[in-house]
Amino acid sequence: MYNECRHIFTSGRKCQSPALKAEDFCYFHHKTRRRPSPANQPYEPYTEPKETTLNLSPLEDADAIQLAISDVVLALAANRIDSRRARILIYGLQVASQNNRHRAAMAAKEAAPIEQTVREAHEHADGTLIGPEKQSPEPEEAAARKRPPSLGEILLRQAEELSARKAEEARLNAETVDAPESAEQTKTFLLPKVLAVADPSHQIATRPQQAPPCCFRTSRKSHQKDKLQRSTCSSPESWPPESRTCPSHR
Repeated sequence: MYNECRHIFTSGRKCQSPALKAEDFCYFHHKTRRRPSPANQPYEPYTEPKETTLNLSPLEDADAIQLAISDVVLALAANRIDSRRARILIYGLQVASQNNRHRAAMAAKEAAPIEQTVREAHEHADGTLIGPEKQSPEPEEAAARKRPPSLGEILLRQAEELSARKAEEARLNAETVDAPESAEQTKTFLLPKVLAVADPSHQIATRPQQAPPCCFRTSRKSHQKDKLQRSTCSSPESWPPESRTCPSHR
């Protein structure tokens, strides 16, 4: 960042050129600015009108040249300068106007900064008015801002946007999951009372009891014997309660 020149042109625009370090003006205006006489300086002795000095503003733009032409014409009309001197001054102003037109055409082809009209002015130590202080980026920084982004910068920007989008989705999902849980914790349920009464008209079906495994033999040698024993076994209902096997296999 650098400080801009605070010089104000005749049209009210600010110079905007890089100012010298620790100075308020650029190199050109630091050397060419008119320094008015201090207020406490004694007046110069009176001189004849024909010897009066004609103070013209610096011919730095078209407005300054136009103002200088007006000063020359008014001085000639007031008999402050003679016609020969006026012709010489008008010729010099004509050359300055042509040169300024050529410079303006060249500046239009270049990327010139946007003209800034001064909206406030401050009094300088020399008694003149200057524009407000302002800083502008260096040419390298301005070029970096104007150039298109590289592939790496584009990918990095997309990755940052993707991560931000995922974080936002995760936050929304967490909010949607926490909302029902909190509602379930705060909501109360009233369970109805159910009274069950047995129906005497309904009989529960029971499966018939099977003979215990002791009544069956799987050995091949005693297969025929098992058949005979099964036939001699009585039904389980006729067994005594204290016995777990049929009477024929005790």
